[in-house]
Amino acid sequence: MTQAWDFVTDFILWQKRYTIMDKPLTDCEFSVRVDHCLQNVGLKTVGDLLERSVWELGRIPNMGARSIREIEIFLLDYGLNLRKGKRGDSLWPFE
Repeated sequence: MTQAWDFVTDFILWQKRYTIMDKPLTDCEFSVRVDHCLQNVGLKTVGDLLERSVWELGRIPNMGARSIREIEIFLLDYGLNLRKGKRGDSLWPFE
């Protein structure tokens, strides 16, 4: 029974991840600050957002630590994470 349940939960999580990729960022209920920051750099979908690293997001004007945390929390609801930075880069740009 647990194997069947694990399969079902894995499938549901996969389905959520797959369908979220084309979701417009304007539909994600981010704060106004995050919405404007992402629009100003031309990010339109969650898939576009996942191509960026924490470091790259931190370099967007007016995108602070609290805004990045908001994005990370949103992505964690779908079992997703932002891309890791390049080797040698700090993973968190606000240290």
